[in-house]
Amino acid sequence: MAGEIAQTVDLNTLRMSDEGLTNLLQDCIASWFGRHKGTAMMAAGSRNEEPTIQKLRSSVKFIQVIYDVGLLRWRNNRCIGVSPDAVCLISVAGKTQPVPCCLEIKSRLADTTVRRAESSATKHGSVVNCVFGDDTFKDCVPAENRAQVVHQALVTQFDYGLFVTSKVQGGEGSLVQVVVIEIPASIRMTHGLVLCAVATPLLGFLHGEHVVKRGVLIDDDFPPWVTVPQKAILKSRAKLYFAHLKLITMADGTVKPTQPLLLYKHSVQHRYNKQKPGLDMNTELSDRVAFNSKGSFESKYVFRMLDAILVNSWRAHQAVFDVAPWMATLAEPPTLAQVRRKLHGAETIEDYVWYTSTASLAELASLKRSNLAIPNLRDDSPAGALFMQEFQRYRENNVWPMRRGALEKFIKDPFLKRLRTASFPGCEHKSGRVHELVNKASEGARRKCILCFVSKKDVPEASRLHGRGVSSNSSFMCTTCMVCLCKKKIGGSTAKSCYEVWHERKNLALEATKQRKRLLESREQEDAEKRRKLSANANSQKKSPSKSPGPSQDAQFQEDREQPDEDELVEEDQEDELDGDNTDEQDIEEEEIGEQYYDDVYFSSDIDSLEDSTGEEEEDSE
Repeated sequence: MAGEIAQTVDLNTLRMSDEGLTNLLQDCIASWFGRHKGTAMMAAGSRNEEPTIQKLRSSVKFIQVIYDVGLLRWRNNRCIGVSPDAVCLISVAGKTQPVPCCLEIKSRLADTTVRRAESSATKHGSVVNCVFGDDTFKDCVPAENRAQVVHQALVTQFDYGLFVTSKVQGGEGSLVQVVVIEIPASIRMTHGLVLCAVATPLLGFLHGEHVVKRGVLIDDDFPPWVTVPQKAILKSRAKLYFAHLKLITMADGTVKPTQPLLLYKHSVQHRYNKQKPGLDMNTELSDRVAFNSKGSFESKYVFRMLDAILVNSWRAHQAVFDVAPWMATLAEPPTLAQVRRKLHGAETIEDYVWYTSTASLAELASLKRSNLAIPNLRDDSPAGALFMQEFQRYRENNVWPMRRGALEKFIKDPFLKRLRTASFPGCEHKSGRVHELVNKASEGARRKCILCFVSKKDVPEASRLHGRGVSSNSSFMCTTCMVCLCKKKIGGSTAKSCYEVWHERKNLALEATKQRKRLLESREQEDAEKRRKLSANANSQKKSPSKSPGPSQDAQFQEDREQPDEDELVEEDQEDELDGDNTDEQDIEEEEIGEQYYDDVYFSSDIDSLEDSTGEEEEDSE
């Protein structure tokens, strides 16, 4: 009989090789943690267990009590466990007290197994008493189920087992045969020896007292025949097992089983399940105020975030104006149910959205038109058409392009401020050449940048250029604003050019001051470099006695600064051509007017008042 139970294990040589243990552990890991696809018959058999237990309670008289149990572990060896369908107390002939036994239910669904079970019931009866290993036992219990019966008796140390065969009939369990099996202690001992001979070297290292107390597995705990992938799997799974052992083991060493459960969940899953009703309620509230969008997934995602912000702000509004004042009047903190009852009659989310939207629109309507950003409009849109009509009227009623005071007008005039930052088809800001946009301008003509021009009185004496101011001359103009703007990035490659600043920044007066300061700093750096080179040349001349001494360093530098180079003279002539007159009187007049204008606009003490005079407060865009 022991040979049938042990099957492939030789009792004379109980020791297994390392290779055999490695392969057997791999089979166990695949059985424990692998993916198994159930069949329809397996599912039907599981569903038939509960109706069969109900039939046993109602129709089998010698069964007194049936208990549901989970996984049971053998006290003599932690590596060995079993999970019977139930544990029963039954009345046995010759016993004065009811005896415990394990219940194993087998549902027969295939025609062959059903006929075999019915044939056994016809031969031996629907209720059978037998001893493990006799002829009646072999007829009533199939060979593939015999080891399971004795294994349950070994772990529980019960002298009896209950083997029930049933079939599905009319959607309910139908009893075919009930077999009461007496299992002698010698059979259980033999089966235990065989299992311990395999289980102890195979899994004993997982159940040491020091390992369980530590709660985790380390590499030193594994025997040499365990592979690296097997170590990784066991390390990850053993943590939960050790935590479970600590949970059910009391301080005195006794074991207290847990309540029935299907599986353990991570604390994150537990918290999510507790808070999920609030998440569902948030989704429901968002759906009340959300509008249907048939756009792309990205646009729906953005709208969803906006809806979430709206719902959260509504909750924050309730917390500040409804819950907080109410809680201040209470002697102790309220429960969640009390808070919900308090908010039951509060402002609904629909009303909150309505009042919030109308209040926002009212606040927006109170702002001046000049403070509103111009959106990207279509050329044929109503707003775009109105803007273009307004632009056409402005050009008809004013000098266009502007010749004098352009910077001041763009700072003060509300329409020009909108024009400077507007961009839509029909009103694009593009750069063009001066000679292409201005009449009588020769090719390659250049003008002073309107944004970074510095008058000569604000330039240090040593940095003045033949009595004039400092600026970045440019041959580019904005095709819409019709003003000259340089594209030189003053202050380094990361800085913005005057062309970019002009169309992106709001506070134009402040940006003009910044660009002027950057230009002066750049000029001072250039002057310092020239002084260094002149000093080096002077030192080299002193070392050469054959050469006559030249002018001093400062005199040479001042002479270089005061003498205009040929290119600058050409630029001055080109600028005169742009003005349409080359007379000396016109040139002198423009020079005086230009210097006086830039002195007033850029460097007077009232430069900040250019923005204040419009009655608007604009923020720095940086």
